[in-house]
Formats: sequence, structure tokens, C-alpha cells
Amino acid sequence: MSKYWTEDELTTLVTSFSDIAASDISLREIADILSGTLTDRSPESIRKKLMSLQTSGELEELINQTSEMSDSKISSKEFVDYIDRRCVSLPSRPFPVPSERPRNPVVVNILMGDTQYGMSFTERDTYGLNKYDSKEFTNRLKVYMSQLNDALHSIAASRDIVSVSISFLGDMVEGFGIFRGQQNFLDKKISDQVFDMGDIMAELVMWLAERVPKVYAHCVSGNHGRMSKDHHPNDNFDNMAYKIMQRRVENQENVNVYIYDKVGVYRIPEASNFTWLISHGEEVPFNSGRPANSATKKADNYKAITNVGVNYVCFGHLHKEASVSIPYGKVYINGSWIGGHPLVLSRANDITSASQTILVVDPDDGVIQEHTLMLSRPKELLPDDELILVPYE
Repeated sequence: MSKYWTEDELTTLVTSFSDIAASDISLREIADILSGTLTDRSPESIRKKLMSLQTSGELEELINQTSEMSDSKISSKEFVDYIDRRCVSLPSRPFPVPSERPRNPVVVNILMGDTQYGMSFTERDTYGLNKYDSKEFTNRLKVYMSQLNDALHSIAASRDIVSVSISFLGDMVEGFGIFRGQQNFLDKKISDQVFDMGDIMAELVMWLAERVPKVYAHCVSGNHGRMSKDHHPNDNFDNMAYKIMQRRVENQENVNVYIYDKVGVYRIPEASNFTWLISHGEEVPFNSGRPANSATKKADNYKAITNVGVNYVCFGHLHKEASVSIPYGKVYINGSWIGGHPLVLSRANDITSASQTILVVDPDDGVIQEHTLMLSRPKELLPDDELILVPYE
């Protein structure tokens, strides 16, 4: 009977017969009680089950199958045992199975930039705030992949990720000859910067392609990838690294790579109601009081020129995560992998931390979640013998 009845329901059913516990009744009388008195007195769940038996004819079948007992007198205990045996053998009555409600699809847009792979400086260069080199980049890459994996799992727990767009925002390599004395802040030759970063980006894209149905990579170049003035303005070491990445993943059928020069404008097919504008952001000066406002003007200018409305503007360059709302969208300034940077400290007197941004996009509602991946943690300052907090050795 447990196949169709819970223990509580069975107990209620038996208790309902307590008034005739000492009586001997026929199965016909039992049928009358089931179809009348008991259904009026029993809990709703039991009443519905008994009514379903009557409606389906299973109760009649139950009685007919024991015609030899129809005139017999049985005790209440025998009745309970009999019902238990017979109901277990009855087929279940079909009912509509509620279909699992499909979870709404979402698109994830990963902002990645300002890795400046190949740059090297010590804690002394940033007053003890931060250090960075190719080894530290590798450590932060492990943190990044772990947090990215956790974020995707968290998103997928409640929504279906139908595609991932990863926006490479430039300054993927540190470059060479960008500012005077830059050679003192390098630990990788430019060739190693380009080829290593090309491989790193390709491995990241392939890692995503194993986990989601579709991956789009949108790439813009940064100022650190610029070559000398003798080269074409669009010649850029970032673009070389992107080309390497593109060649590495070209046989992966669920990956599309788009390489722009300075500005990229695109729509994600799975969320095509919204337009994205990405650039490195070097046109926004470090000392701009409200850099997001400059990006807002850039979005307005682009709309005026092309008659295409821009919903989301994404750029980096400033090494500091921020965002500001615009009509029907938002401006996102992505952080950097470096964190405290000697140049940023000296030119902008600004202290930053290493972080990157992930955006979750609903096809109808736009960005509905924002995730920040923190790639480094503040260093604990311990006092020396004279109780002086020394940030570096």
C-alpha cells in the first residue's frame, strides 16, 4: 500500500474505521463506507485518492477480484491487511507529470585586459603595495581560472549559459619602447610576450569551448602593443598575439574570433537586443575626474555617426574598476591584472587592486549580474623589532 499511500494516510484510513473495530463487515459494506462516509470524514489527500479509485473503477475491480469473500465477514485488521495487499498490486492511476520549467538562457560576457604580460616591478617600486612579473602573472592566472570556474558554476546553477563572449580589451602584452626607461621594467622579450600571451589566450578560449555551447572572442588592441612611429598605426603586438590565438583555435567549431583595431562594436547572437562597444580606453586620460563620463560621450558620438545605439561600453586602460549607468545601458571600466602600478601611482596618485569583471546578460533584460574576480589580496604588514611597519624587505 505504501506504493500509493503514505504511512500517515494509511494510519488515518485505519483510524477512520475505529468505530467498527469490533464489528464484522462485508466487503460490500466496506465499499459503501469508502464511497460515502469515509470520504466525507477523511483528510483531503485520502479523499482524493479514494475518489480516484471509484472514478477509475479500481475499487469495483478490488471488490470483484475477491467475489469469494464478498459475503464473508472479516475483522478490521483483516480488512487493513487485505487493502494493503490489494492496493500494492493495483496499477497507478495516470496523472499529468509537471514538466520541468525550462531555465531562462543567459549569456556571459567576460572582460579581460591589461595583463601587460612581460612587465616586472618590485614592491619598492610601489611603496610596498604590489609586485608584478611573469611569475606573479602565472600565480594570478591560477586564481583567475579558479574564480572564473566558480562563477560559471554559480551562474549555471540557476540559468542555462548558452554562450560566452570574452572581450579582450588590449594591453595584453607589456610591449617595448612605450615610455622612457621601460626596459628596466621588463622580464620578457617582446617575442616571448607575444607568443606566450597568444598561447595563454588560446588555452583560455579552448577551456571555455569545452564548457559552453558557443564562444565568441572579441579583440581590440591597446597602447602598450604599439610599435614605433615608423610602423602603420594599426600594427600592434596585441594584434599579433590575437592572430596566434586565432590560429590556435580556428579548428574548434564552436569558437568565433573577431579582431578589431581600436574599437569593436558587436551584438551577441544569443542576446541580440543589445549593442556592445569595446575599446582599450586610452583616449580617456588618467587624470580625468570622471572617466566614465568620457566613455558615455564616446557612446553618444558613435551613435551619432553610425545611427547605432550603444547599450554597453567596455574599456580598460585606467587599471581601476568602475561603472556608471547610461540610458538603456551602462559603462564598464575593467580593472587590471597588475594592481598597484608605478606609472599609475606617479601620474594619477591612484591606488588600485588587481581585478577583472564578468557580466551576465539576459537576452531580454540586458546585464542582470556583475561579478568581480579579485586576483590579489592586500599584503599583511608586520612590524619589525622597532615596531615599524615595513612593507618590503
